[in-house]
Amino acid sequence: MRRSIRLCVPFLVFLLVPAPLFAQVSTSTAKQNSSSNAALSIGLAIGTIAGISLISGLTSSAATIPVTRLVSRSFGGRIIAVVPCVIGVAPALHVTIKPAGIFPVTYIWTIATITKLAGPPRNIGQQVLGTYDAPFVCFLPGPVHVPLYGLRMTMVGTSALF
Repeated sequence: MRRSIRLCVPFLVFLLVPAPLFAQVSTSTAKQNSSSNAALSIGLAIGTIAGISLISGLTSSAATIPVTRLVSRSFGGRIIAVVPCVIGVAPALHVTIKPAGIFPVTYIWTIATITKLAGPPRNIGQQVLGTYDAPFVCFLPGPVHVPLYGLRMTMVGTSALF
């Protein structure tokens, strides 16, 4: 899907060309032959309509796909640590999860994370499943801000609280 978004950029540049430029092209050819002027005008009109319909088709199909589906990856496992932290003035959670593999991975739950009914991950031993998208940082509250790094959770669902 990302390729279709990249393909529409050159077409957008085409549409941003000012209209007087098209008028200059058609008037300069009008001096030579009036029938070629009509053909050029029809060709420009068909090309412009085709370009607009192509762009609207690409953007409407890309707009129907949620942004989280374009860039998110899935994760899951058992929670082995939860540390409260802050992002600016907003609360967050620095969560370490032990997936089915060998190494634990850290994630950051923010207030913007789509959280399912059981609530945010809070207890050690809870099972968690969700999606993440980008590296992120939160800070331990206090006089010295210690950064905690992890991957930002975009959506999360947890098992029932113990």
